[in-house]
Amino acid sequence: MISNASHFTREFQVFALGVLLLNLLGGLLAMARMLHAHGQTVLYIQSLNRIRHFFTELDADIKPYLTLPVHDDEAGVVESASRHPSLWAMTMLPAASMATLVALVNTFLVGAIAATVYLVLGGSATMALVYAGVAFVVASIVIWGWLFLELHRIRRRLVIQFPPNH
Repeated sequence: MISNASHFTREFQVFALGVLLLNLLGGLLAMARMLHAHGQTVLYIQSLNRIRHFFTELDADIKPYLTLPVHDDEAGVVESASRHPSLWAMTMLPAASMATLVALVNTFLVGAIAATVYLVLGGSATMALVYAGVAFVVASIVIWGWLFLELHRIRRRLVIQFPPNH
């Protein structure tokens, strides 16, 4: 839209499209890496909870001195971020919270790419806004769906050995 109002050349619009596509690719790769890091973080937190659980089995008197959970279930893993285990609580852990931010930026990038493609093809600025909005909605469904699907997979992979009633 700005390129139409400012009379930028088609070459500049194509260049801008390339930059936007490169940013989207980087954002998608970063999001994939952050989700992988989140899975590893959950595994490490679960391992630390198991170590604390082991020490409470050796000496139950140390339990009041432990400030973090001793159970390796989902509630124990996310307790440092939220008191109630849920899919949303998983997004509070550092790597996942960054992935949600990158997902938001990626959805805006898809909208900008759709509008830029429409402008490069000679469309009007008003219709470019419509295409941007539609692309944003579709990208939101796809990208956020991917994000929450990955978080759900991480939750399902938890192998619980020491639940709270143990």
